[in-house]
Amino acid sequence: MDSEKMEVTEKLRSKKAAVHAKAQEKKAKVQTRRAQEILHAEEEAVRLQVTGQIPNKSSCSCF
Repeated sequence: MDSEKMEVTEKLRSKKAAVHAKAQEKKAKVQTRRAQEILHAEEEAVRLQVTGQIPNKSSCSCF
């Protein structure tokens, strides 16, 4: 009886660890993508400041 309980507990523990690892991977991907988006926006801002251009699309979709 105790061995069955230990096996079930271990299976649940391993499933929990797998879910946690997958969540960490997704979180890392999101953080990487967000950092790339910020870098791209900063590069675009510098380019627009250097050339003196005004962005073609507005940042607010209501105008």
